[in-house]
Amino acid sequence: MAWAVWALATPTTMAQPLAAHSAPPGGALALRVSAGTAQLQGLSPEHLLIAARRRQLPHAAQLECAALDSQLPVLARNLQRATPADKAAAQAALEQTQARFRALRC
Repeated sequence: MAWAVWALATPTTMAQPLAAHSAPPGGALALRVSAGTAQLQGLSPEHLLIAARRRQLPHAAQLECAALDSQLPVLARNLQRATPADKAAAQAALEQTQARFRALRC
């Protein structure tokens, strides 16, 4: 099919840059394909955006973000279940972990 298009093209149109015919800038095509795949796998668009943002992070930060993902719910649960005497320590631990999560831009 592409051969027929080039056979009909004039020398003027062939001299045009191919940028108009290339993939969308910024990997938009890849994101669209990923979005379709994510929907098939049951992932929400928010999860897809988080995954795309984390791919830009260094490997060590990606690993730390994954660890923080599992720690944050546990710390929140510990805060809810904490006795009044332990509540301040649980709150401090949760806030420290949340601050690290934001600092890494997870």
